[in-house]
Amino acid sequence: MVTVAMLFMSLLAGFQLFYFEVSSSHLIVKNHILLWITREYRLDEIDSVFIKTYGRSSDALCLSIKNSRRKKIFHAGSLREKDWTALEKTLKHIGLWAPDKPVGSHH
Repeated sequence: MVTVAMLFMSLLAGFQLFYFEVSSSHLIVKNHILLWITREYRLDEIDSVFIKTYGRSSDALCLSIKNSRRKKIFHAGSLREKDWTALEKTLKHIGLWAPDKPVGSHH
């Protein structure tokens, strides 16, 4: 029974442990624990990106996709302030950063 509980807790924690890569044409979302989860978004399909701070939960990267009302939200509890800052700088450089969105402590 302990093994099932540990597996369940690992899966729950996994949804807080996304990280991001930016290539010349894609934003790639991966997970530290749930290794089979990889999402790729073409940069030209993304309307805007911003960071949302949730208080007790981990900060998240929010994607607004063109021609869609849904936002994609990926919690990234393993990222440090320097990682968020570097990601923000990259997203600003390619024109996807949405400065008018709530960004918590990340400016």
